[in-house]
Parts: sequence; C-alpha cells; structure tokens
Amino acid sequence: MPGTWILASCSYDDSIKFWTQEDDDWECTSTLNGHESTVWWIDFTKDGKYLASASDDTTIKIWLQGDNFEQNPSYSLVSTLQGYHKRTVYSCSWNHDGTFLATVMGFILEKI
Repeated sequence: MPGTWILASCSYDDSIKFWTQEDDDWECTSTLNGHESTVWWIDFTKDGKYLASASDDTTIKIWLQGDNFEQNPSYSLVSTLQGYHKRTVYSCSWNHDGTFLATVMGFILEKI
C-alpha cells in the first residue's frame, strides 16, 4: 500500500488480505472477499485511494479505500468489470494518475 506500512496480498483462496507488522511478525488485519476464483494480481492507484484486482473468474474488481485507513485498513467494492474478458485476467495496472486501468488476459497458442 503506497505510503504506509501495510502489505497487501492476493491468493488462491479467492481473497485479498491486508497485513501489518506486529513486533517481528506480520498479522492479517482485514480480508476482501468478492472474487469467485484465484486473485492473480492487485494494483493500487498512486494515492492508494483505489485498488484493482484481477482474477481467474474473468473479472476485474475496483475497491475504494475506507475512512481511517491507517487505523482500520479496509476497502469496499465499488465496481465489477465483467464481460470484457473471456478467460482469466492475470494482471492489471493503473496509469500514473489513476484514470485508466490496463488489463491482461490469458491467451491460448494454437498450432496452425
């Protein structure tokens, strides 16, 4: 997470988790659920206000940062982009000012 000591991870368990450091260990402080399959990639806007997640369920989800993020790291789902990809979405990336989002879908190579 830009500008904070919070780590975010995505997983095969269809979730996104936020972690904070407690002494010498990392502790999971919150979990985002909403995807129906593996979350392959997450990307924050430069200011951290928005988070995009790419998934095996062929969707991109857009999450909005909650109030008092430093004390309670949380995001809420504001949009699901679906119907644009027919296969797994492996990656996504915001542009420099967070106004555009690029996505990468898996592809199949066929022998001709």
